Parts: sequence; structure tokens; C-alpha cells
Amino acid sequence: MCKREHQKLLHKFEVEECTQKNVKNKRSKADVSKTVKAFSRCAAGKATPDPWDLRPAPVLATTMNYLLEKIAPREDVPWNIVYDFVADRIRAVRQDIVIQHLPGDDTCQILMQCIRFYLYSSYRLCEEPLANFDPHLNNIQAMECMKMLLVNFSNMRNPPIKEAQELEALYLLFNLGSTDAMLHAYECHRDIRECAKVRLALNLNRAYMEGNYVHLFRLVRKLTFLEMCSMHRHVPKLHRLTIQQMSVAYSSKVLTYPVEQLRRLLLLDTECMAADLCRYYGITIDGKRIRFIKAAWNDADAYRKSGRVGMAETGIDVPTDASLESQATGHKVESTKASHAYIGARS
Repeated sequence: MCKREHQKLLHKFEVEECTQKNVKNKRSKADVSKTVKAFSRCAAGKATPDPWDLRPAPVLATTMNYLLEKIAPREDVPWNIVYDFVADRIRAVRQDIVIQHLPGDDTCQILMQCIRFYLYSSYRLCEEPLANFDPHLNNIQAMECMKMLLVNFSNMRNPPIKEAQELEALYLLFNLGSTDAMLHAYECHRDIRECAKVRLALNLNRAYMEGNYVHLFRLVRKLTFLEMCSMHRHVPKLHRLTIQQMSVAYSSKVLTYPVEQLRRLLLLDTECMAADLCRYYGITIDGKRIRFIKAAWNDADAYRKSGRVGMAETGIDVPTDASLESQATGHKVESTKASHAYIGARS
């Protein structure tokens, strides 16, 4: 830790408060109760970590609890800064797990906490510019944690059923439409495969693969908060596919479709959001009615602007005064503030 202090590599969350506002070029002093091991990428020619630099499982669990309970809920700085710090320290935790080949019994809860953090972060920061948050990198980290934990569960004689059920459901929703994910779920133990969470996730996948988007959005209402975090990256695509399907089914020069009905179908907050989404794809809005014309569908812009635009339009604003733990325990979303946002708790 003294090395990072000497090199001025301490994060603002790791220094003593009395030294945070020191004059420029004056070294900040580390607070030993706040400093956390930073991630260091393995490289060719780099020496193997010393045994005393590796943390055992109880210390890693304490580190995760500190990051999620003390750092993640902070609101005094932009949350993308909080994310950068926590995500880096979590990678260091996972690195220690891999190097030591820690057994699944010791790391199950740690990896589950990592998964919840990554899913929550992708949900909360989806409207941030790429300079502040990279959703692709975050999704990669989440997927790596899920696969690592799935392997651990498969190697355990008696895996914790509750955590295994939660993970399987999150994995299915995160990989919506993946035949590999569905096959893995069907091959799971009966206690996991037939639980309510996994059955709901499987039904969502089936509705998606059948193109039954009306039924899919009805099922989405039953998801918990964390489950919606897991699948919300697919919402822009689901919106586009639904409207594209309707532009063919309801194509008419005479008949129109109510904007309010589309708003309820797509789980949007206001009619303006539904109307703006239709205009984005080249569909005409006449007052509070939608005039679907198949030939007017503008698919080129949808592909050209996919990714950031779609993610921003379906961003979900989680209340900022609640802690990360309370947001990631599985309760339903009551409402949202961001445009084209998901309403999870309405029936």
C-alpha cells in the first residue's frame, strides 16, 4: 500500500479526509481502514504474486461487503466514479480467487455479489456516455462471473439451491434467446429447473423465440428488480422488433392504432415516449393515433444507431437515496424517470 501512496496512485476513496484537499504535488496519506487492493493485469514476464499479497476467502468476503455497503451507496460523487473504483477492486478480488483456486464453497457468495453489482451497474449507468461507462466491458465481466459460478455449482456436491435458482434465472434473462442458455437450464437439477424464477425466465425466452412480444412484455411485469437489470439490455431490441411486427400487422392507410395502447404494451411511462419511439422508426403519428405503414419503416437508422441510442432510450433511473444492497435484493421496480423506461411493478 505504501508503494501506491508513494506513486500517488491512491483513489480519493482511500485517502484520509484531512489530506484530500492538500495543495497540488503534496502526497495524500493513505487511510489504512479504506485502502483496498487494486487490480493489476497479468503480463508476460511479470513475477508471480507473492503469497502474502493474496487474500484468503474470509478477507475477500469482508472486502466485498465493504465495497458494496460503504462505497457503492455513495452519492457525494458521480456514480460512474464509484463504479470505476468498485469494479476495479472487484476484479482484484476475482483475480485472487482464480490464482488461489479457491473452492466454490468459499466463493459462491462473493461471485453472486459480483454478478449483482455488474447487473445493477449496467442498469443504473446505461444512459452514461461511453467515456464514463462501457456497457460492453461490464457485460463481459458479468458473463465471466456467471460462468465461473455455474462451473462452481456444477462441481459442488450440494450447491445452495436458492442461489443456484437465482443464478440460472439471471443467466437465462441475460442471454435472452440463447439456445445454449436454455439447454443448460433444461439440464439442471429438477429443484432448479422447476422453480418459479427459472420457469418464468424460460417462458420469456420461449416467447422471444416465437416472436410473441405481447406475451413477453406481459411476463416482464412479473420480474423482480434484479431480474429486470439482467435483461434490460435487450429492451431496445424488443421495442424495435415489436413495433416492426406491428407496422406489418396493422399496416393500413385508413385504420390507426392508439398511442396509449402501445404505451401500455411496451411498458413506457408516457404517450410522448411511445410517440417518439415510433417517429424514430419513421412511423407517422396523427394526434394520439399511430398510422402504421409497412413501407414507411425506417430500419436503416435503427441499425446505424443501435447500441448507445437504444440503451439510452430504455435507461432505468433507480432512486438515488437507496443503497445498492436494497436495490439488488430482488424487489420490483415501482417507476422510472428516464425516457422509454421500464415500469416493472404495474400489473
